[in-house]
Amino acid sequence: MGNSRRRSSQYIIEDLFFCSSYFDDVMTAAAQTTNGTLENTPINITQPSFSGTDVFGYTSFLAYSTIPNITLYYEFRLKFQLANHHSALQDNLIFFTGQKGQGLNGDDFLELGLRNGRVVYSYNLGSGTATIISKPLDLTLNIHVIHLGRNLQKGWLKIRKFRILTSQHQFNLLRSLTCDCLTGWKGAFCTERVSVCEPEHDPPHLCKQGGTCVPLPNGYTCHCPLGTTGTYCEQDISISDASFRSNESSWMSFAPFYIRHKTHIKLQFQTLSPDGILFYTAQQLGTQSGDFLCVSLVNGFTQLRYNLGDKTVILQTPQKVHANGHTWHSLEAGRVGNEGYLDLDGINVTQKASLGMNALDAHTDFFVGGVSSLNLVNSMAIENEPTGFTGCIREIVINNRELKLTVTDAKGGANVGDCDGTVCGYTVCKNSGTCRVENSGFSCSCPQEWTGTTCEQSIHCSQNMCGSQALCIPQPSSFSYTCLCALGWSGKYCDNKIKFYIAKFVGNSYIKYTDPYYRKRDLQYSRISLNFTTSQTEGLIVWMGKSEDEDNDFLAIGIANGTLKVVINLGERISVPLMHSKYFTCCDGRWHFVTVVQNQTCIKVYLDEELILFEDIDPQRKYTALNYGGICYFGGFEIGRKVNIITTGLFQKEFIGKIKDVVLFQDSKKIQLMKAEGYNVYDGNSEN
Repeated sequence: MGNSRRRSSQYIIEDLFFCSSYFDDVMTAAAQTTNGTLENTPINITQPSFSGTDVFGYTSFLAYSTIPNITLYYEFRLKFQLANHHSALQDNLIFFTGQKGQGLNGDDFLELGLRNGRVVYSYNLGSGTATIISKPLDLTLNIHVIHLGRNLQKGWLKIRKFRILTSQHQFNLLRSLTCDCLTGWKGAFCTERVSVCEPEHDPPHLCKQGGTCVPLPNGYTCHCPLGTTGTYCEQDISISDASFRSNESSWMSFAPFYIRHKTHIKLQFQTLSPDGILFYTAQQLGTQSGDFLCVSLVNGFTQLRYNLGDKTVILQTPQKVHANGHTWHSLEAGRVGNEGYLDLDGINVTQKASLGMNALDAHTDFFVGGVSSLNLVNSMAIENEPTGFTGCIREIVINNRELKLTVTDAKGGANVGDCDGTVCGYTVCKNSGTCRVENSGFSCSCPQEWTGTTCEQSIHCSQNMCGSQALCIPQPSSFSYTCLCALGWSGKYCDNKIKFYIAKFVGNSYIKYTDPYYRKRDLQYSRISLNFTTSQTEGLIVWMGKSEDEDNDFLAIGIANGTLKVVINLGERISVPLMHSKYFTCCDGRWHFVTVVQNQTCIKVYLDEELILFEDIDPQRKYTALNYGGICYFGGFEIGRKVNIITTGLFQKEFIGKIKDVVLFQDSKKIQLMKAEGYNVYDGNSEN
């Protein structure tokens, strides 16, 4: 074992199981003939018999898929019978599992075998090999029973004495019998103790509310699902500032979203430990996960590590964090392409871009404070053994989208508490309000211009008269407000019901239309046509696409510098703005008819029935379909979403003007703009 040469053993395995997961009673394997060739005839195996290495150099073995969830705790039990006494005196391997399948060069591993008549149990968690050696086996016994395990860094090995009838005939007969086990025992010969976490254990474990029972050498512990706490997960808790404890394997997970070309992470934390994972995502969970991005504490320093498929980039702050549990640190970390940056409390470290891959293909959840299975963290994602974070995290924002560290907003988690144990947290009171704990819960002390239970409402809108379908927009400069009317309503207070066929956009306006036929469309041959009129030189007329992530497919039509502008992205941000080259003004206040046709990568643009643009935007045909998600925006985007930001500068402003007669693809009917979602759009029917 260890660095010594491993050999295959000659023995029969009676029972072998990991924790409470049994192997199948009957296994199908390839039979090895005496001439060393492998037959394809399947055989049923109820007791695998291993013959060591034959004269041809072939070894007998069974291989199984990776054992999951053995990072913190595992427990193995097996029974085996030696073919002869001599095989026990050799250096023999019974079973092995390793980080990379070899257990070399410091890789984590677990192995069990025989050496000089003793059982040898060895494991490496990354900081050196631990070995436990039994007393000499009693070679007069027919069957040897082994029980071994580990909890964190503490391992144990037990050898039980067990004797049965010596006659092989009697032994085979005994195998057909069953044993009625006393309470607390199980197995074919009642030689295994019932785990404290198994349903048949008496008394049963006390973990409540979906808590997971985890056996320990002495008793058990309960891993509590998100929103519960206590020794047995019996208490419900609310979380405002999340608290994590690495010794209890705490973590939270969130549904991922698009961070492929750029990843910007902002968070605040205070820590009680110099080590721990703050944020992790990867292409898949596993030690060889492919792409990954990890923000962690390593020996008191903050590290950002990411791999986009070719190499691991490592950034580390020059200063250490204060691991006193009282100092809040502000952290910003991320990358644009393969150029990274890391900023701790205003001190910045950057990694210049170099040749290589620049896209992060991450498909796992976003993990905060730890990972559901630390043994599935990429081996290059952290410098030391992966460990969870110990401390508090608040205000984590990914690409301008906040991950709310609450029970209701997280996708999953375990053993997460609240930082100060109160209902007050940094986001409870909005707009810089101050939270105070009270017997009934909490109260917020609000700044002068805000009111409401959580300071969520402007004082200018506290007595507003806007209709139920309207939004109140405060106007602090005039100590007043305006009403933003939902689609189909108008008037100062949005209390007049209207209908229209011509949509009038006045700025800060938009219509969001969901195409009910999207799933039936042939997206390699798309088409949109409409009439518009405007007197403005800038404005977004239509955006076919979800506009959620920077790489969403889209087809956009608008006005730029008084000229018609069309932009199409079929994938990977391969978009080519198409501008009408002739001198022509589209901002003359007259009605104009525009049609854009996409035939795979060939684009045609018609203006007032004249073909003005015809271009193949990608002769290589890498992407040929317009996957616009069935979403069409007219005039702009949702309130608060700026056109120049969403379109990355392709268009500068919302559309001011009128739109009518919109037709998608080859549909026989015009879409009814009034039946969509929108705000601040009025009736343009009665005007020229």
